[in-house]
Amino acid sequence: MFQNFTATTELPAAWALLLSLHFSLYSPLLSFSSSALQELNRRLRAAVQAFFSHLREAAEPWLSGGGGGEAQMCVWRRDGVVTLKLKSELAGLPFHWEFRCSPAPVALVCAQLVRPLLAMSRLLHRQLEEQGELLARKDQEIQDYRENGATLSRERLQTDVFNKQLYTEDFIQKVRAQRHRLLLLH
Repeated sequence: MFQNFTATTELPAAWALLLSLHFSLYSPLLSFSSSALQELNRRLRAAVQAFFSHLREAAEPWLSGGGGGEAQMCVWRRDGVVTLKLKSELAGLPFHWEFRCSPAPVALVCAQLVRPLLAMSRLLHRQLEEQGELLARKDQEIQDYRENGATLSRERLQTDVFNKQLYTEDFIQKVRAQRHRLLLLH
């Protein structure tokens, strides 16, 4: 997956690619210098920003799992190094780029993957708590209506009272089963 892209037209000095292959993470540090680009693309002359924009457009669909459109990509691993070779066209001329990836440093994995996932997990947990509280309030409102003599006009609208403890236990059981299935695959 691509990381550290900006929506502005500024060209970052370097950007990170974090590639997941099974249980391993690989990463190169890419520098977009004119000399590196010209070495792989001798017939093309353009600003580094144009190369960067094209590379992003061509590679991102492949690396995010959506297929590559017109670009071609091949991947191989040798001696602990993963190489991704991209072939596409820029202004009607062949465009080539190679990502040479070595095992990602722990600091990069933490910064680009673990911390964002933990932040997302905290947010989802907070939303889950809020939804549970909302369901409890709604159940209490329904109980108040019933105590005041209200009835449902349609039996199929009848619902059970939300039990947070049972919901949590069911959720944990499903997570454990999913983790067990993943461990069996590898």
